[in-house]
Amino acid sequence: MPQGAKLDTTDGAHRRAQIDDILKDGKTSDEAKDALKRNAVDVKIVFESSRSDSHQDFADCGKAKAIPKSLVTTFDVRDQRNAVSRELVKNNPFLAAYVDATASNVNLSAKSRMIWSMSAIRMFVGHIVDSHSDADLTEEQKAEGAKEFFAALVCHLPQLKALDAVRNVKNPEVTTAALREAKGGDLALRGVGMAIFARAFLYCKEEGIDYDVMAKKLATIDWHVLTCERAALPPGQMYGDELRKKALPMWSHLLVIGENKFKVSSSSTDVDKAWQNIIENVFGDVASAAA
Repeated sequence: MPQGAKLDTTDGAHRRAQIDDILKDGKTSDEAKDALKRNAVDVKIVFESSRSDSHQDFADCGKAKAIPKSLVTTFDVRDQRNAVSRELVKNNPFLAAYVDATASNVNLSAKSRMIWSMSAIRMFVGHIVDSHSDADLTEEQKAEGAKEFFAALVCHLPQLKALDAVRNVKNPEVTTAALREAKGGDLALRGVGMAIFARAFLYCKEEGIDYDVMAKKLATIDWHVLTCERAALPPGQMYGDELRKKALPMWSHLLVIGENKFKVSSSSTDVDKAWQNIIENVFGDVASAAA
């Protein structure tokens, strides 16, 4: 190998990134960093003629041994929906900065600086492909305009605009985690939000609505689940009743209530109902505004 040569990591890129983060972390002691440097973590390198082929090798390995679905979406380019999802993220700076290609689930952990997983992006593309009125179009043709749609969302939705402003800031005052968890959760920053965006994008295509018009309307919505913080809900027998009182009517049907806790449903049926609520309450004049 010539001096200074660099090799792409086929398996272990996430491990390498985590090690780099620890070594650059100001909160980690020098002693701990030195201890880390004295250890080794294996990675695997497959020699291929192109990076895409190397990624495909990784995806093929995942068919024998499970790997996170987001990574399969990122690397398995033989699947057309994966390829469309990957290109969408790659060609949009905001998505490139805030989509987690390694996450195991559609929703990310509460403290993650990322907003959505690659699985959520594939869900966006999947809904468009499956629900598009013209079955003869390719997946790529059905998703045409998605890049511009997300650009409009980032331009007009306050939470996305705020995160876009700090996407290159090392220690920003505004964080994804804080925005995502506020008032019971910001649905736009979760998997269910991506599912709603898919319906909004398809609605634009079907009704001939400009993306900016749609984004401005979506920006008028309160995407928070509750009118108060989770901590303000009283534990015990009154929890469920108080939760229902504090839930925004547009999203109340999404709540799955347990003992002193709740989660947000992201089933297709519940998302369809949420989108219908949005149309009825917010988008009555969209078509005329676009015209």
